[in-house]
Amino acid sequence: MRSVYTRLCEWLDTESPGVLARLVDAAGSTPREVGALMLVSADGTVIGSLSGGCVESAVVDRARALLDRPTPTAVLVELGAGSDPDLDAGLLCGGSMTVLFQTITPRDRPALRRFCEAQIDGVPAVFATRVAGDGDAPGPAACLTVDPDTDAIDTAGPAIRLVDSDLVLHTSRRKPRLLVAGADDFADALGRTADGLDWRVVVVDPRAALATDDRFPAARVVVAWPDRHLAQIGGSLGPADAVCVLSHDRRIDVPTLIAALRTDVGYIGAMGSRATHEDRVRRLCEAGADGADLARIHSPIGLDIGAATPEETAIAIVAEIVSVRAGRSGGPLREGRGPIRASHSGIVCDGIPAGG
Repeated sequence: MRSVYTRLCEWLDTESPGVLARLVDAAGSTPREVGALMLVSADGTVIGSLSGGCVESAVVDRARALLDRPTPTAVLVELGAGSDPDLDAGLLCGGSMTVLFQTITPRDRPALRRFCEAQIDGVPAVFATRVAGDGDAPGPAACLTVDPDTDAIDTAGPAIRLVDSDLVLHTSRRKPRLLVAGADDFADALGRTADGLDWRVVVVDPRAALATDDRFPAARVVVAWPDRHLAQIGGSLGPADAVCVLSHDRRIDVPTLIAALRTDVGYIGAMGSRATHEDRVRRLCEAGADGADLARIHSPIGLDIGAATPEETAIAIVAEIVSVRAGRSGGPLREGRGPIRASHSGIVCDGIPAGG
């Protein structure tokens, strides 16, 4: 997948000036989550999106104004909630947004490149930016990267937040991991779909003739028994990760599920008919699984959307993983109540000058 961060790295290879706009807070209904970004370059390049289109032109105009009159510090601008009639007109959903506009200077580029590369590689990192305020002009932006399995970076907090009223920290988290047991056409389709969501996909199967790189271009392939592989890496799996057992081989499915249950992985799914599921439950119980264990396993796997092909099945599986992570039922939106999207987490901007 050619992500916005890949395009930002390509832009950094040019010498064109640019302004980076990032969504640092949102209230009410807005199309994008905090951490969304847009780069506006002096050469006319626009990368990324902040609102799915409703205020993009106003953000571009504000960024171009900063390109004409660069500032040494980043500035926070509130959009919506009556702050600016020209900008509010675009927020059709009725929400409000706080956007950080930052002129990218030559001395900021190395840190921004490190952050983009961390986002592409799924490596935890923090990109630090000073906000406009009193006192001396701040130094260049900074980026700190850490080991992917460290707890040094808070992965439970918002993706971007204000610290001490004048410092914005933008966090790059480890990409969600999807371990797929079984090397078949369904695994290939699931890997390609998950790759489109920027997940790290690993296909594990002991059959070397089937588990080959050319059959699974969107995944890393491991030739091994999946339960043994999970025993090695299971300690690094967490609530954002998933294990999907797509193999119908009795030597693979139950041992892999038992191994997955011993981890803190957030989603465990197993493919098969209802009859296969009932037989699998019996074998899981014989292997020592209890009621709480069985409740963690989503089988038959996926949401009920009438999927038939491997590609449709992949959509059903990914949709279920997303709904489980969000704590949603996966039913039709028109039959539900309350907010369509999970609430945004961001900074509190009370008392901060709007700037710009």
